[in-house]
Amino acid sequence: MTKGIFQMNKNIIIRFGLLVCMLTVLLLLQCQFRAMLPSEVTEIVEELKAKHQPDRRISIFDVEAQRHKNEIVLTGETLSPAAKLELMHRLSGLTAYSFVDSVLLLPAPGVGKDSCGIVRVSVGQIRRGPNVDYEIVTQTLLGERLRLLKRKGWWYYVQLEDQYLGWIMRSSLAIGDRAFLKTWDDRQKLVVTANWGQVLEKPDADYWLPVADLVLGNRLAKIKKTAGWYQVGLPDGREGFVAANLVAEADWLAKQTAPTEQALVKLSYRFKGIPYFWGGRSTKGFDCSGFTQTVFGWHGIQLPRDANMQLHQGVEVEIDEELTNLKTGDLLFFGRSLERITHVGMFIGNDKFIHADGIVHINSFNPQDETYSEHRKRGLKAVRRILK
Repeated sequence: MTKGIFQMNKNIIIRFGLLVCMLTVLLLLQCQFRAMLPSEVTEIVEELKAKHQPDRRISIFDVEAQRHKNEIVLTGETLSPAAKLELMHRLSGLTAYSFVDSVLLLPAPGVGKDSCGIVRVSVGQIRRGPNVDYEIVTQTLLGERLRLLKRKGWWYYVQLEDQYLGWIMRSSLAIGDRAFLKTWDDRQKLVVTANWGQVLEKPDADYWLPVADLVLGNRLAKIKKTAGWYQVGLPDGREGFVAANLVAEADWLAKQTAPTEQALVKLSYRFKGIPYFWGGRSTKGFDCSGFTQTVFGWHGIQLPRDANMQLHQGVEVEIDEELTNLKTGDLLFFGRSLERITHVGMFIGNDKFIHADGIVHINSFNPQDETYSEHRKRGLKAVRRILK
C-alpha cells in the first residue's frame, strides 16, 4: 500500500512538473511574440501617451499594443476623442500592418446617457480605487459637477471640475443626463460663506432637524428669501432652509472676492486650527495643497490639486538667504528637491507663512520668532508668485 501511495505521489509530481514546463514555454512564447511588436508602433503609442497623458491624475490615455500574427490589436481607454483619432491616423501610415481598434473611448457604455453627476453631500470623498479600503486622494463639494466616466458596482470613476480623477460612491451623487445638468446650472445659486452650517427642515434657529450639513463653498439652489432665511434646493431634490447669514448669492459673491494679498491672508486666517486631513480640501479638514487650492479658488484663481502640480503655476521667484524677494500671497514649496516637492504653504509677510501641517497654523522663517521652523526653512525649494 505504501508503494502504491508513493507511485501516486510520483505521478502527481510528474504531472505538476509538466504543467509548469508548459506554462513556462507559453510565457516565453508570449514574451517573444510581444517582442515582435514593430518598434515604430511602440514609438507612436509612447509618443502620444506622453502627449495626451502627461499626468495620470488629470488625463487618460492608457493604450497598449499587442501583435497577433499579422494583426496589431490596440487596447485600453482614453478620455479624448482627438487623441484616439490622432493615434489611428498616425498608425494608418504604417501600411505593412493591419490594426484592430479596441480602445475604449470614455465614458464607458455602462454609464449610459446619465453621464452627469452633481455632488449631493457637503463633502464627497474621492478615492484612488472603487472601495473604501483605497486612500482618499481629494474631495468634492456639494453642488459641484462631475463627469461620470465608468461604473463598478456602487462606485463611479469621475473627473472633477479641476480635472482630477478618482472614484466616488454612488450615494454621494445626484445623477442624470445633460438636460438634468442644465436644469441645475440654470437655477440661481447661493454659496455657503460660513465655515460650517446646516440646511434645516424649517426656518427656525431653534428647530433641530437638519436636511443636510454644509461647509464653505457648498452650492445651493435659491428658491426664495423670507425673514432672514433662504429656502433652498439640493441637487437630489431635497429642500430646506438656511440662515441668510451663512450664504451669499453667487453672482454678488463673485464680484466681492477679488484676489488681493489682504483678501488671501484674511481667508486663510479663518481656517486656523482646522485639522490636517490627507486628501482634504474642505473646512472639515485640509491637506497642504487642498488648503492653498481653497484659499486661491475662493478668489477666482483655480490652482491644480496637488503641491507638485501647483509648483508649475505662476512666476518663479528667486530665493536668497534672507528671503527678501518674497511677497504676501506667494506659494512656498518644500521638499528634498524640486523633483520631490511634498508640501506647500502661503507666505503672509513678516517672515511668516501659513500652511496645513497637523493643523492649519503659522510658522516663521525667522530664528528669533517662537514659531520658527528650521525644518521648513531648510526644506524650502521654490517660490511661485500667483498674484500679478
